[in-house]
Amino acid sequence: MLDGGTRLIRKILPIPRGFALAIVVLLVIAFVGGVIYLTGVEIAAQAEQLRQTLEAQANRVSAWLSELGIMPAASDLTGLAQQALGSVGRVTSFIGGAIGAIGSFFLVLVIGLFVAMEPRIYERGLQWMVPMASRDQFAITLARMARTMRVLLAGRILGMIFEGALTWILLSLAGVPMALLLGILTGILAFTPNIGAFISGVLMVAVGFSAGPEQGLWAIAIYFGVQTFDGYVLLPLVAKHTVDMPPALTVSSQILASTLFGFLGLALADPIVAMIKVALERKSEQAVAAGIGADPEPDPVPPPSGRARAVPFPGSPHDPVRLFPFVRRLSRADRPQPQGCRGRAPRGASGQGRAALARACRTQPAGFRPGAGYRQRAYPDPEPRNHRMARFGLSRTAADPGRPARPRRCDGARAGDRRGHPPGEQSAHPQAARDPVRRGRGGQGRMVPPLDRRGLRGAGGDGGERPVPWRRRAGCERRAAGTANVQCAPVRTAARSLSQAGRGRRRRIRARAFRRGASGPGQTRMRAVWALLILPVPAIAQEIVVTGRGLDAPPGEAAYAVAEIDRDRLTESASGRFEDVLRDVAGAAQFRRADSRSAHPTAQGITLRGLGGNASSRALLLLDGVPQADPFGGWVPFPAYLPERLASVRVTRGGGSGYHGAGALAGTVELPTADAATLGPLALTGFSGSRDSIDLVATGGARLGAGSLTVAGQFARGDGFVPIVAEDRGAADRAAPYRQASLALRSVFPLSGTIELQANLSGFSDERDRGTDFTQIASQGADASVRLVGRGAWRWSALAYLQHRDFSSGFASIAAGRASASPTLDQHVPASGAGARVEIEPPVGNGATLRLGGDLRHTSGRTRELYLYSAGRPTRRRTAGGETLTGGVFADLSVERGPLTLSAGGRVDRWTISNGSLFEAPLAGGAALTDTRFADRSGWEASGRAGIAVKLAPAVSIRSAAYTGWRLPTLNELYRPFRAGTDATAANPLLDPERLTGAEAGIDLDLASTLTLAATGYWNRIRGAIGNVTLSTAPGGGANRQRFNLDAITAKGAEIDLRWRSGPWRAGASWAFTDARVEASGPAAALDGMRPAQVARHQGSATLGWTRKGALVSVTGRYADRQFEDDQNARELADAFTIDARIAVPLTAGLAIEARGENLADARVETAITGGGIIERATPRTLWIGFSYRGGERRDHRTGRDRLAPDPGRSQAGAPGAHGRASASS
Repeated sequence: MLDGGTRLIRKILPIPRGFALAIVVLLVIAFVGGVIYLTGVEIAAQAEQLRQTLEAQANRVSAWLSELGIMPAASDLTGLAQQALGSVGRVTSFIGGAIGAIGSFFLVLVIGLFVAMEPRIYERGLQWMVPMASRDQFAITLARMARTMRVLLAGRILGMIFEGALTWILLSLAGVPMALLLGILTGILAFTPNIGAFISGVLMVAVGFSAGPEQGLWAIAIYFGVQTFDGYVLLPLVAKHTVDMPPALTVSSQILASTLFGFLGLALADPIVAMIKVALERKSEQAVAAGIGADPEPDPVPPPSGRARAVPFPGSPHDPVRLFPFVRRLSRADRPQPQGCRGRAPRGASGQGRAALARACRTQPAGFRPGAGYRQRAYPDPEPRNHRMARFGLSRTAADPGRPARPRRCDGARAGDRRGHPPGEQSAHPQAARDPVRRGRGGQGRMVPPLDRRGLRGAGGDGGERPVPWRRRAGCERRAAGTANVQCAPVRTAARSLSQAGRGRRRRIRARAFRRGASGPGQTRMRAVWALLILPVPAIAQEIVVTGRGLDAPPGEAAYAVAEIDRDRLTESASGRFEDVLRDVAGAAQFRRADSRSAHPTAQGITLRGLGGNASSRALLLLDGVPQADPFGGWVPFPAYLPERLASVRVTRGGGSGYHGAGALAGTVELPTADAATLGPLALTGFSGSRDSIDLVATGGARLGAGSLTVAGQFARGDGFVPIVAEDRGAADRAAPYRQASLALRSVFPLSGTIELQANLSGFSDERDRGTDFTQIASQGADASVRLVGRGAWRWSALAYLQHRDFSSGFASIAAGRASASPTLDQHVPASGAGARVEIEPPVGNGATLRLGGDLRHTSGRTRELYLYSAGRPTRRRTAGGETLTGGVFADLSVERGPLTLSAGGRVDRWTISNGSLFEAPLAGGAALTDTRFADRSGWEASGRAGIAVKLAPAVSIRSAAYTGWRLPTLNELYRPFRAGTDATAANPLLDPERLTGAEAGIDLDLASTLTLAATGYWNRIRGAIGNVTLSTAPGGGANRQRFNLDAITAKGAEIDLRWRSGPWRAGASWAFTDARVEASGPAAALDGMRPAQVARHQGSATLGWTRKGALVSVTGRYADRQFEDDQNARELADAFTIDARIAVPLTAGLAIEARGENLADARVETAITGGGIIERATPRTLWIGFSYRGGERRDHRTGRDRLAPDPGRSQAGAPGAHGRASASS
């Protein structure tokens, strides 16, 4: 394990082995220490709880068995106890063995550390212990055993991480107690397959049933689900790189090793058996190469007369060796032949061509067809060089061993057609009519074999079975285990040259090939190039392409206002915060101006175009197709979205619900995760900033077979600033620190040529403070999703996801003069969500794209509160919450006819609000003060949209759209009250859904991708908009509010997005004007004609950047107009203009030093005003200095931009017909 980690570090960083080993050891120590530091207290508490639970469950099971008569009665236990005393010695011995195993384990670690420091010394020492004649073969065996051990341990560790993390997240979502401890135990026990899985399953099920039958059934389902994922996904990926180990062999070896060596033997049983198996495989290969046991085996089905026998797949009914596929005896037809093969060169071939063909004319049988139930095999090449040359009709002289002698003449069919067929007979191969070369023996035509997927060329002698092991070429990966000389032919390069070049080009290729083959080893390498020139191109296997994306956006998206932020802009933000980057799209805003380091999480919803009367999101945020709004409150956990993790951000303003899903009232924000090629092997950034702030980010991606795995993590902390402005502060005010972390794993694997599996697993932790005592905030969350995407003639996608959130917040009341703070409310809000989505695109044709599908989302959550404090202690408790379920079906049609693009779609949704309740009672006991069960409600909602886009000229297009949409109230709006300073807001369980009607029109300009411009005018109206309505004034200047459905909010305005690029320079600007007004009556009549709270009339953003050879300079300016804090427009927040900048200077390849600055002018950005006139501000001037390292990132040396990122000069609508949409990136 240490050696494998050291090798991995040295592949990424060109440093000495000792330093790489030190880094691995430090990372292991840091990981273990970090886990203990972050979760040590919780694990210790859960361990004690687990012991008590297991004891209780054991007593319950024993009592139940006693009732059935299976367990002995109490009177018989005395005799059993006396018999058990005799086993005390064995128990003591067992405990001593366990303690000894721990000591042995640490001893093994120390030995492994010394071996990992200088492995070559010990390898040479082992080789010296072997006789001289066997050292070469022993070295090959030792190298393969070492590689097998590294891959086996890496796969085992990967399985431990996946099993532990997946178990923890799923058990947490299911509400099973001690989920963290069970996840850790499952991960540790996964090191010993079978036995460890059984023990972890018993613990999981026992704890699950201790919490209730429902949790017990969930525990059983999660156990089998995790083990199925491990057995059918992880283990096959590891096994194909190592050796197959049957379950019976694994269990037997574990039992034997544990009996002989105790715990250490149990842990090391699998690696030891794997190494023994590798040694036996090598011994079998050597025996096969020496011709031991090479008696011919009769064919199960005799082949036709004159034809060679083909090799069936291992395990098939015709496979002569079933038990051990890696051991195969060579038949007489497989043995090296003393004579050269028999064939003839094509008509008109040169003398050099005839010589080359003579060296390459050992071929497959005539009936060979790739994919027709037969395959080629790779075997070791034990023959000396002179035997090989003789077998190909060549000989060497002692005087000049490096110069090939004159080739022997091939004695193929002399009479017949030019393909080598006997007179009057055609080849049986289906490609015979198109093959340029056909050779035969005994009157039977044969074909030069194609290259298989590993780059190995099969070739048969008289029997046509044994492939020729081609020599290994410089820079070519060894594909066949145990093959001494393997040639990986340049398949794609040569094939592409063959398909594109003319006769002169082919002659130059042949000439270069013969010049390279002037020496003895070159003759073998030259055969690959010559064979590619005479083979049909379709014989080359095609590569499976894995994108990691969902279905492409339909062409009809060109009719709507779409803006995109590319990856470069995402990773160049001065703050490194996703919510700040999102402000590049004018009109996109949160309820508060502050970012996720200082704002209250419940105030961080996303909306567009000024639609909304409170902090709930009116825009639908999707991460790889999964809705991201909090299941309970509808706010967005911004610390969970690392900008470096994303490929881009795609924002659709307006557009209604559409096919994206219910809740897309004001628009949609799509976040696709970057793939492994985009992230590169490793990217690190580390910054230290003002107020003792730290920001660390790490991302990486790796290919696993045909699939990939990506990892992204972040840790940020800081002492924070004082939110209250200096002139309003009191003794109760202090700095507001923060501490945040996130981790995301994503794997993408192809299940077939057209189907891929995408799995996401992520979690985050967020701790903040509001700048006074008793206002601590903590949020945790975990998401898991699986998506299948089919890209055949029928394109389709199937998505399922689970979400868990845990939010807690304290609220305080500030005394006069802000002298002190006292607690007023303590909330804890656990919530969960689950959903699924299916989309299908049938092959309609004729320029039309039809998408059909359905989606379903369930949310549940409850707020548990302690309130009405007296002398610093709560006196009452409150529980409120419920569940919502939304399901719908949709259809979306896009049609392209020349310059015209049409879009039309609709959806029908069914919603339910159920299990709503409110319970209040004194903490001291007694009768409940409130115990209300709200009636279940349900309803149907229909929505639709239609749009048109016309391309007037190559650079000019116009568009127009109309749409409707709707949004269901969140559980937070229905059931959770809250307090902000001296203002208190009550919930309303009788809220109705919001409904949107809107229209827009725009123009797009794209001038040779140098200058792009998009302008849009819109009109939107929300009926039944949910807002916080002031009912009365509280003592101290505060307000008492309650949530109500307003009559409507009408918003009209314009948006402009501009982008320019010239050489290393680039610039981008975005501006939005919003005129929003409230229509109200009844309790909210006083709000009629006023502007919604926290909506600015003008918003703007502009960025100027310069990049060249990795150097970067970027300056961003943002403006926010005045806006009102409250619904009655009595408290006005001043406008603000901020300047951010980022500079990067490259030091070496991939390494740069960077400086960032936020709010360089230290402008006062007001975010809130309390009823007493106290002003709260957003982030002041913040300076950062740090470094960035990007190992293996594919960046353009001229511009420094990521070549795999979306083209910044073009629209990324995802489909043709984008009509030059402008992007918001800069």
